[in-house]
Order: sequence, then structure tokens, then C-alpha cells
Amino acid sequence: LDTFRDPPRKYSLAPFWFLNDVLDDDELRRQMDDFEHHGVFALVPHGRIGLPDDLVYLSEHWLHYFKVIADHAAAKHMEIILYDEAMYPSGSCAGQVAAANPRHAARCIVQRPAGTALGALEELVLEQDGHAYVHCPSNGTIRGIHFGEDDGEPHAPLAGDILNPEAVRSFLHLTHDRYFDALKDHYGTTIVAIFTDEPNVLGRHQRAGAK
Repeated sequence: LDTFRDPPRKYSLAPFWFLNDVLDDDELRRQMDDFEHHGVFALVPHGRIGLPDDLVYLSEHWLHYFKVIADHAAAKHMEIILYDEAMYPSGSCAGQVAAANPRHAARCIVQRPAGTALGALEELVLEQDGHAYVHCPSNGTIRGIHFGEDDGEPHAPLAGDILNPEAVRSFLHLTHDRYFDALKDHYGTTIVAIFTDEPNVLGRHQRAGAK
């Protein structure tokens, strides 16, 4: 009963910790100290809309703050769970997967009248009974971390094609390898897991008729 009332640190809650304003090393540490003071010993740092435009996802600037977080967590015997996307759905590296190769953007099948001309990055899958079934970009997006990058907004990042092994390899390289290179000294000790969120084959707000 005493253990239930005062469980060891390893049984801590691990809440999402929204990072949604100008970041500051001392303020990050202060908030972590406050979490610890209230009995929270594990965190999921999570970028959200409100971060400044010059804070580019997974840039050296971004990774600096995550090193501050990981170093302070290690000093306080706290645990960190990394979040593998710039908001969600996961699998796009804030649009960097599609930027690296446009064919790695999320794709779909749409139905059109037979004989309709194909556009860029489109492939005819089947013509049958007067219909053409076309494999094409879904135009799906994810939610970003800056103003103007939310659902339906003009700069929402393009979703990656999580059904394409090459696109997934690109995502793992751009995201997981980048975090590991910067924070590998904390893996398996302070950094105990990586969270992936709401994978979506088509992306959000995909084109009409996308299947």
C-alpha cells in the first residue's frame, strides 16, 4: 500500500510537454524542475504551433534545445520520450520527406472518366467500364509547428507516403538518425522511447475522392 501511495519514479506519468513559444534554455530547465516538483519524472517534449518561424524542425537550432532537455533530464534522473514528428500525423518529417523526393509524398487512387490526360507524378492503374483509376499525389498534409501550417492553411507540410518503403527509409534517416546522432549519449538511459502519432496513409485534408 505504501508503494502504491508513493510509487517509484519509473512509474511516473509521461505527459506531452507542449513547446509552443520562443524557447529559452533556462525556461526549459525551470519547467522541468516544476514537473519534478509535482511528481512528474518523465516527459514527451512536443512541438506545437506557436514556435517561431526561424526554429526549423530538426535543425541544429532545434536539436540544441533537445540536448538542453536531455542533459537536464539526465542530471535529474528523469526520462524523455522523443516525439517523431513536427506535430502529426507521423511519417513526414515536417514535409522534408516530400521535399527530398516529390514521389515520396502521400499518394492515393482516384476515379476519373476513361481517357483523361495524366498529370505530373500520375500513373494509370486500370481502365474499366468507362472509368480510369489513377495513382497520384493525395495532396494530404500534416499539422506543422508554425502559424500558417495548420489544417487547411497554405503552408501545411506535405504528408509522406508511409506505404512506400523508400519514403519510410527517408523518414527514418531524416528523423530518427538525426535525433540519434545528436543525442545518442542519452539513448537507452534518459531517452527511453520514441512516440509515433496517428499514421495516416493519405495525410489530412487530401484531395476529393482520394482512396
